[in-house]
Amino acid sequence: MLSSSQNSDLGKDQHNEIELKAQTKNIKRTTEWEVKKFEKWCYKRQLTVNFTTVQPDELSKFLRKFYVEVKTEKEGA
Repeated sequence: MLSSSQNSDLGKDQHNEIELKAQTKNIKRTTEWEVKKFEKWCYKRQLTVNFTTVQPDELSKFLRKFYVEVKTEKEGA
């Protein structure tokens, strides 16, 4: 016999809430992984990027270079 939690009928709002929490958790985990990868990339190049004080145009330059180099590494693998 199924437990009561498996047998219960959830409303649309409850389904949406559960789905949103799962998405939020996955997005947070992915973002943390991507930030760590960017920080390692900066460290290897002896770059210091303070996310709270960096100017948007400067961050954009770093991220463009990061994206191209990481994409190139993946293609070469």
